[in-house]
Amino acid sequence: MLRFRNQPLRLPSLKRFLIGIYGDLHLLDNAIQDTRCDSYINLYRYVLVLEDRRYYSHKGIDYISFLRDFWRLVTLRRHGGFSTIEMQLVRTVTARYERTLSRKLYEILLAHLCNWHFSKRDMLLCYCSIAYYGARYPVQHYGGLMPNCEAVAFNEFGKSLGELTEEDAAEIASYLVYPRPTHPTPLWLKKVDKRKRYALKLAPSYKYLFEYIPI
Repeated sequence: MLRFRNQPLRLPSLKRFLIGIYGDLHLLDNAIQDTRCDSYINLYRYVLVLEDRRYYSHKGIDYISFLRDFWRLVTLRRHGGFSTIEMQLVRTVTARYERTLSRKLYEILLAHLCNWHFSKRDMLLCYCSIAYYGARYPVQHYGGLMPNCEAVAFNEFGKSLGELTEEDAAEIASYLVYPRPTHPTPLWLKKVDKRKRYALKLAPSYKYLFEYIPI
């Protein structure tokens, strides 16, 4: 026997949708305003090398990466995300990680809107400050005692961000894909080392990322 809902299905209204966008932009603004990191060159540039090499040439959506990933999907090859720094920042601040099309489309829209409200530099620094680097470094939306990237540099290498070598920075950037577990295993160490060396190998091909960080 068929059973029907007691109440008709209610689709989100445009008003509620716009209120949601406004609220999330406000959360992003709070997080960015609370960022206390400076432009420490090595770490942020290696994050770009590994996560979003066309960061300064798109507005929140990397169409080249999207088309490449879509082609891999339709040809049944291994594919990953096409997330940009803005998308990862939105996901981190809104704490929305569900694997649904609606969530991804909303994330893309908000990532694009971010480019009209915040500078590229501020978004990059904010993401690195609050991102999840491992079990010892939970996501901090804002108001933490120490930005996550500074905590990683201090705890793992005994250095400030400004003292990190290129190898140190490449390793920390690798934690964004392979977060540090409470008890690192040989397999995790191998994965991080492989990704770190990949970043160091790529770096000369993206020298422009190492010349300056646009404001």
